[in-house]
Amino acid sequence: MIENKYFLKNKIDFIFFLFFVLISLLLYLPAFKSRWVFDAADFLLKYEKYGINGIWFSFYESTNTFLVSNHFIHFFIYKLFGKSVFFHSFFSIIWHSFNGFLLLKLSQNLFENQKLFFYFSVGILYITSPYHSEAVIWGCNYHYLALNSCILALLLLFYKNNNHFSLKKIVCIVLIFTFSLGLHELAFLNFIILFIFQFLFTDIRNFKNWLPIILFIPIVFIFLYLRLKVGGDSIGHYGASVHLKYNLIESIQKLNKYFYKLFLVSSVHPFQLLVHKVLDKFVVINFTILFIISAIFLRYIYNKITLFLVLGLIIYLLPVLNLYFVDYLYIAGDRYCTLPLIFSSLISAFLIFKFIKSQKVKIVFITLLILLQASTLFYYNLLWKNSNEIMENMEKYRFENNTNYYWLNLPESFKGAYMYKGGDGIHPFLVRLKLKNFKMNTNFYSIAGMNLNSNKDKIIVEKLNSKVFKVTLSQWGNWFWVGEYGASDYKNELYRVDFDDINHSYLLTFNQNNKLSKSKIIYYDSGKLKQMSLK
Repeated sequence: MIENKYFLKNKIDFIFFLFFVLISLLLYLPAFKSRWVFDAADFLLKYEKYGINGIWFSFYESTNTFLVSNHFIHFFIYKLFGKSVFFHSFFSIIWHSFNGFLLLKLSQNLFENQKLFFYFSVGILYITSPYHSEAVIWGCNYHYLALNSCILALLLLFYKNNNHFSLKKIVCIVLIFTFSLGLHELAFLNFIILFIFQFLFTDIRNFKNWLPIILFIPIVFIFLYLRLKVGGDSIGHYGASVHLKYNLIESIQKLNKYFYKLFLVSSVHPFQLLVHKVLDKFVVINFTILFIISAIFLRYIYNKITLFLVLGLIIYLLPVLNLYFVDYLYIAGDRYCTLPLIFSSLISAFLIFKFIKSQKVKIVFITLLILLQASTLFYYNLLWKNSNEIMENMEKYRFENNTNYYWLNLPESFKGAYMYKGGDGIHPFLVRLKLKNFKMNTNFYSIAGMNLNSNKDKIIVEKLNSKVFKVTLSQWGNWFWVGEYGASDYKNELYRVDFDDINHSYLLTFNQNNKLSKSKIIYYDSGKLKQMSLK
């Protein structure tokens, strides 16, 4: 009887996992060919050039932090699939589905007396969230999938080890935790999450159950030291000067924005900008919202499990509350959402099942929320598809050898779906061409970047004289970029660029000693790449 029950449980688990895979494949199908956008191609070129030594050059961060686990993951997946867009996309979607299944298993342990529909709801809310799109589609984001796997596996192992102590589990826990620290600076928060988990769910006097936490302490300090020695900053990425700088009011405002974003799928709301403006302008409203949420939590929801989930959500949001929250970057969700979604999915399911008593209403509500998320995710994946198609069309252009090309409006994103950014010292357009075995000796220079809202967007180029060009956006709703931080005047040894006050136009002035005989201007225009002679 026990064997039959165990077999049935495994069969149900397998069915859940297959269903998650099927749903994920359907929702991510439009973006299947969109794997290598943004800086995702950078490290592939390093692997081709350096082999396994390329793991030390795979990201920009490879020169200023210690991400050894991150690099090994990307290298060995590259060795498995090469540059195959299909296999990388398929593998990433399977991995994402597996994380949804791990969350389902965690929910079974945290909420032991719920029905299968509850556990299914947790998993499906997680995998259909539109804010996973960036982590799943972006070619350089395997480490975010791995981060999710690590914390979910650690929580499951902690739960099992608390019930049945095992040295094998301790070894697995320590290995997974150590591996996670080499993935991303966010992994250091795993220590806090796991400490809170133990504090709430195990006897503080039980030394055996606290053994993993004790072993974590020297490991954390070793990794902080390695990060400091390798990159000069223990925090990494944006550095301690950014990650540890907080403004209380701004942090509360952004926390409310993330609550709104994660629980109400706010990026598809027509009144999102209005809500954000209210939150940005009226401090008292932010404190009132936070007070009401806290009061409801303490009065109606509070218990050890929900306390852990809320603390987990807030802890994983803390590192992004001092970073930018841009309304128009709908897709942005790697470091900003991927780990918080673990906890928001559990909280959402819990709230629905607690406060909606009618089973029929509960099913309808869950279904509508899942459909809202799934349709938004599908729309985001269509944006990835469109951005990739525009890039491929431009990359079919026949470039001449030994020619300098000056990009007037290098596409930066298509409605938030990233395009040509990054490059790790190589022009991002050239990186994409090299990925397709482009062999010509050609140089590209980005004068400015430009966000696209339609494949019909374009610019007006006026040649004022042989050395001066005026570039103006043909439509409103676009703006020029320099790097990733907005446009401002700049100059170098080749040219000078002067933007107007609203980034709607700029003057490009080539230096008098800049020989332009082997140079051409290129620019994006209505889905195509066009050029202008400098003679």
